[in-house]
Parts: sequence; structure tokens; C-alpha cells
Amino acid sequence: MNLRASRILWPASIVVIASIELLVVDPRTPAVLLGVGAIVAALLAIQLEVLRVRPRVATTTGPAAPPVPPGGGVFFRPPAAPPQRTPEPPRVPASAASANGFPAPPLFGGRPSAAHAKPWLLPARPAHAAVCADEARLGHLTVRAASVVGPGHRCEEPAVARQDAYALGRDTAGRRLILAVADGLSSGRHSDIGASRAATFAVDAMRRRLDQGRELAAVEVFGEIAAHLRATAEVRRLAPEDLSTVLVVAVVNAYPDQRGVHRMWTAWIGDSAVLRHEGSAWRPIGGDTKSARDGIESNVVGASLPAEPQLVRAEAAELPPGGMVAVMTDGVGDAIRMERSAAEFFLDRWRRPPPVAEFLTHVSFQARGHQDDRTAVAVWLDAAPGGV
Repeated sequence: MNLRASRILWPASIVVIASIELLVVDPRTPAVLLGVGAIVAALLAIQLEVLRVRPRVATTTGPAAPPVPPGGGVFFRPPAAPPQRTPEPPRVPASAASANGFPAPPLFGGRPSAAHAKPWLLPARPAHAAVCADEARLGHLTVRAASVVGPGHRCEEPAVARQDAYALGRDTAGRRLILAVADGLSSGRHSDIGASRAATFAVDAMRRRLDQGRELAAVEVFGEIAAHLRATAEVRRLAPEDLSTVLVVAVVNAYPDQRGVHRMWTAWIGDSAVLRHEGSAWRPIGGDTKSARDGIESNVVGASLPAEPQLVRAEAAELPPGGMVAVMTDGVGDAIRMERSAAEFFLDRWRRPPPVAEFLTHVSFQARGHQDDRTAVAVWLDAAPGGV
């Protein structure tokens, strides 16, 4: 007899003996109560033993999970079938909205861009984000900024890092907005680094000059930026031309003068654009014009940093209350200049500061033939008291 059987047999024997005893004793004696108690206790013991030996039932119908190895790791379970090639996600029509109802980027020129609809790929080496955006308020100024890697850089191997960059800042007193927009040259192997360092250093260099009460001399400022880029290349063991970039900077007074206007100073090297919104048209303030031969525009820039800081050009302007000015790379500027629908779209949508997410969507437009990175920094001036 095994142990499990004995655990059931002994309580059963007690039940039989107690039952016989109840039949022969006087029901009025205390022995009856003892017999009943013994029967109940024996029955409970039998029930507990039956429950203890009942087999356990699995909660799932699949195979048991593999054991966990020492140290708390998890075994790798090979797939039942060979892995399949991941299919490309479905392409979204240009006019469609995203699943959450957010509007799709605008389409210019009437023809969708095939590159725009393709999945975004990652550059082979670490790089800064493919998308960034900002909004700010300083004095009587409202700022929106956005930068997006171009469709032509992100949709085919080898993917290229965003070569545009911008930086925003202010003087210590908060009376001047400082901004810089850079566009790294495709010929530079690390022009994304050059653009980012040039924009950030430019804002910091101008801030120092403004805080010290020094003049914003364009040749001196761009000379400092060029020296910084050459030093950066040396530290990284790169050639200076690897960091080649064009650059435009601007300083806008955060408060109007006695006449109600805001003074602005801008300086640039290369084909980025500084455009003023004049209600029904864009008027250029700064930026080089691209050259053309036989009706075909060239992407060759006339000068860049760090090679030729002495070729910088500068311009001063006065901005009326309620006005708006935009500083942008050629990824946006070319679309405004070449696509009438783009110029009209931005004139209409940028009459007032849009939400920053909407501003980013505008800069992410699609247009066939416009595959470059896009960056824009827009500044709105408060209307005069009592104005519209």
C-alpha cells in the first residue's frame, strides 16, 4: 500500500467504525456527539486528500514556456518559419490626411513627388534629428522655426543626414532676437556638422558682441565663424572643406523705435533667402540669387564658409508693425520663387503665426523636383496699438 492510499484508507475506516458505534449506543449518551464529530473530521480529511492529488490543468493550449535560465535572462525562441522580408508600408496619397486627422503637407505644382511618399531611411552614421521645430515670443516678436530633411536625402540608400540647421537666441537684455540659418553643401562630407556648428556659433558670437556694445561688423563676425569651423575640422581630423556651408544671420529689434518700426540687420554668404511679407508679394531683403545658363539654374554657390568669409554681404532694413519676415534655405526659397502656388500658399498661411506643428507641416511640403532639405525661421511683428 502506498502513502497516498493510506492517507485515504484511515479516514474511511474511522467513518465506518463511528457509523457502527452510532447504531449500537444509546442516542442520549455523549458518545453520539463524539461519533458524529469523528465522521465529519474523517470526511474532511478524505476530501482534502482528493483535492491535493488532483492533476493540474494548463491555462493555455500551446506549448509550455521555456525555462528561464540562471540570472533572469530569457531564452531566444527561433521562429517556426523562416523570417519574411518586411513589406514597405502603403504610400499615402498627397491629399490625404493622417490617421489621426492631422493635415498632410501641402502639394505644389500639381504633381506628387514619388520621393516624398517613400519611407524615411536612417543615415549610416549618427546624426542630429531629421526634423526639428521651435516657437518663441520675445518682446513684440513671435517666432516660428522648422527644419526637415529633404525627400531626396532620406528615401534612398545611402541616406544623408539633414544638412540644414538653424539656431535662435537673444541678447542678455532681451531686446534683440538673434537667428542663424545654415545650409551645408552636398560636396562637404560632413556638411551637416558644419551647418549646425556655424549656426550655433554665429548666434553666440553675435550675442557676445551685442552684450558688449560692439558693432555687428559682418566681415568680422563671419571671420570668427570661419575660424571656428576650421578649428572644429582640425579637432575632428577633417579637411575644412568637409564642413562647407552657406549661412545667413539676422538680428531683429524686439521692440519698435519711436516711429513704431523694428530695425533689422542681416548678413549672408550663399543662396539662402531673407524675404519680407508684403501682403500680396514676397520682397527679398537678402540672399544671393542663383545663376542660370540656358534657362537652367545652377546649384553651385558663389561663396561658402569656412573658405571665403570675406565675401559676406550685409543689409539693414526697417520692418513695419504688423509685418513679417522669413529667413530660409533654398529648399523653401526656391519653391516660393519657382512655384506660384507655393508663393501664394505661404503668403496666405503666414499672414499670422500658425501653431508650430502646422508650421512644420508647411515646411514639409511636397513638390516634384524640390528634394532638398527645408528650413525656415519666420518672425511676426505685433501690430501697432489700434491697428489691424
